[in-house]
Amino acid sequence: MMRLASGTCLAATLVATMFQTSLGADMWPFSSWSLAIGGADQSVEANVEEIVQHTVKKARSTAGSFLKGHATSNLASLGLEEGGLYKIRLGKEVSGYGRQRGGWYLGYMPGNSTGKPDRRDNSSSYVAAFEPGKHAFNQSRLIWKLEAVPGGSAIKISQPHNGWYLTARPNDPKDMRTEKSSFALVVNPKANELPEHDGEWLLQKNLWGAFKLTMAGGQGRYLTVHRRGLADQRGREATYASVIEQGVRDVPPTDGRWIFEKIEG
Repeated sequence: MMRLASGTCLAATLVATMFQTSLGADMWPFSSWSLAIGGADQSVEANVEEIVQHTVKKARSTAGSFLKGHATSNLASLGLEEGGLYKIRLGKEVSGYGRQRGGWYLGYMPGNSTGKPDRRDNSSSYVAAFEPGKHAFNQSRLIWKLEAVPGGSAIKISQPHNGWYLTARPNDPKDMRTEKSSFALVVNPKANELPEHDGEWLLQKNLWGAFKLTMAGGQGRYLTVHRRGLADQRGREATYASVIEQGVRDVPPTDGRWIFEKIEG
């Protein structure tokens, strides 16, 4: 039982009535509440603070569900499935630039028999595009899961067997490829000090069904594969993936297009 002045008591009544109306009778969390106005003692048989906290919690839950549904609907509008498993294949080769053939699949390996270090540290590894049919490693490393990010059209792209997700660190000197590009990674979601919006990608679909993947909050950099220097080459049959700034000189506007191939069953 709490005692309130009559003005406060009336305000509490109005607030509680408003909350009860907005929540609906079936969702009202309190079995009963009553208000007596008159005389020296006015009392409210309800904890107004509890009412407010419950309503805020319910509103946040409802908003979260709405935003998740909105993001999922954005995926569906692009012809993609929330939680779906896909292979991600590099689109048509950009003739005359980068010497990288199309049709290679995005993936990663914890180890590398070529002697180059795929492993970046204990919680991240570099990713590459692999020529199809040329590798004997576990093909699950080429499969990715799509997840909608609540509150917008961004998605996360992760490995379904361990949850490591696709991202990049454009501002980390050790990942620099050129002044305007850096190598792409997969990162353990349990790693410490992960940046805000890490691993979030914006998808842009062209008329031929290919996607451009741009980092959300990543200076407009998009995912691509260029085979121009020794640092790009994982071997004869694989090339390290990278993110590059928009509008770099000599890079065609059709650069960095990917095809999502749905894994059925």
